[in-house]
Amino acid sequence: MKTRLRTTLLPYIRAIAFALVLFPVLSVGAGLAFAQDMVTVGSAWQNQRGSVMYIESVGPDGSFRGVFVNKAAGTYCQNTPYPMTGRTNQSALAFVVNWKNGTEDCKSITAWAGYISGGHMTTKWNLSVAGSTKPDQIMSGVDVFKPLAFEAHDSLMK
Repeated sequence: MKTRLRTTLLPYIRAIAFALVLFPVLSVGAGLAFAQDMVTVGSAWQNQRGSVMYIESVGPDGSFRGVFVNKAAGTYCQNTPYPMTGRTNQSALAFVVNWKNGTEDCKSITAWAGYISGGHMTTKWNLSVAGSTKPDQIMSGVDVFKPLAFEAHDSLMK
């Protein structure tokens, strides 16, 4: 009787064991979004300092363009749109802002690199100031961007 019971239950035990192993793997993977599915034309993202990036165009190769409006307290080049270019690759992304436009030149460039997971964009950034070769001329930090509601996009450009 024990052998028969074991043989009858064996497929079910295997299926349950497989599910218990596979479920955590799928759960972790489900949190990672493809960046190119989240970084879309018309989307806007705001970081914890209030700065906003607005996506104006997206290429089939994962490239994207838009503007970045700095709103971080205590920094230069605030409240003016600056050109931004970037690239996505699965859940990874990177983008760059040259803090120079038709009205202002802050003589610096910032590059962000990170990933999208759980609907948020987590990045590390480096800001390099022109005109110096000292190590302290490169600042670093972390930004977490959250998508803005569609209604907020129009106010970004005003």
